[in-house]
Amino acid sequence: MNMYEVPKSQWPFFFDQFSRMHQGQLIDMETRDGAVQCPDRSCANARGIPLLGITAEEGAPDQSPKLDISAGDPSGITIGHTIRHPARVRVSEWNDGVSAALEVESDDGRLTRVRVGPSGQMLPPGFIVDGI
Repeated sequence: MNMYEVPKSQWPFFFDQFSRMHQGQLIDMETRDGAVQCPDRSCANARGIPLLGITAEEGAPDQSPKLDISAGDPSGITIGHTIRHPARVRVSEWNDGVSAALEVESDDGRLTRVRVGPSGQMLPPGFIVDGI
């Protein structure tokens, strides 16, 4: 699946729509520092936790922009992950209407990956679902 970049000016709208479409679906999230390799998933922020939402904040003139990712059970414990100084957002969405992958690169070289939806249900690129 090819990834495409989401222009910074569209981040608030994009993440609002992404959150509405994928809210409640299970996510896997990991953060990697450009200089650090993470053996055995040690960089995982979350695995198999329902997405609550992702918001993009442009920040006041004296603050930098940031992205906030929230996951968890709405009636229980939640996990929050903030990405400060995001520089690029790339996305791939499968045509199953459930699965997607995000990559957020920060100014400092950190890369946060978020995969939404069950990996076993992700359809290959070009696969078309005709109401079956």
